[in-house]
Amino acid sequence: EGVPSVTADNFGGGVLAADALHRAGSRHVLVLTTEVPEYMAMFQRQRGVLDTCDRLGMQAELVLLQDASFTEPDAAAIKTLLTREAPVDGVFALGDMIAAGYIHMVLQDAALNRLRLPLVGFDGLDISRLFAFSTVAQPIREMGERAVELLIRRINGEHVPETLVLPVAYIERRSTQKRQPE
Repeated sequence: EGVPSVTADNFGGGVLAADALHRAGSRHVLVLTTEVPEYMAMFQRQRGVLDTCDRLGMQAELVLLQDASFTEPDAAAIKTLLTREAPVDGVFALGDMIAAGYIHMVLQDAALNRLRLPLVGFDGLDISRLFAFSTVAQPIREMGERAVELLIRRINGEHVPETLVLPVAYIERRSTQKRQPE
């Protein structure tokens, strides 16, 4: 309250992610996250994907990770969820680093690697390009530039908006493209 901020449209990004998974054929999605307080922008990503999954008739299952580095207990819990009888057929990671950790875990297990579930991350970091997974990209550079502009305007005594929300963009890569039958 009272401090200007610049953020991305996190809720809208969650909507984009759920829509992309739906188009890829997913109907039961794991949402990989760490503990996110309601006041943090990332909470809106979570809300966006959960609300949209509900609206589209998709089942979304929240998986609370200990941290973004995929500890052994986290990996074991996710492997259990992926191999149980109720079919999970898509994954949304609240951050690209979580998505990269998920891919690393899957590559270590031949059975999981064969599943090749659709995956969407969030942030638009270079790691999403390197691992070729779809992501919702924040305009990170523009967010920084706009924050500096707001700060300078505030220092100069000008009125600035309390919150500036910038649009996000969905970047599709291999992880959500329709697969041909093998």
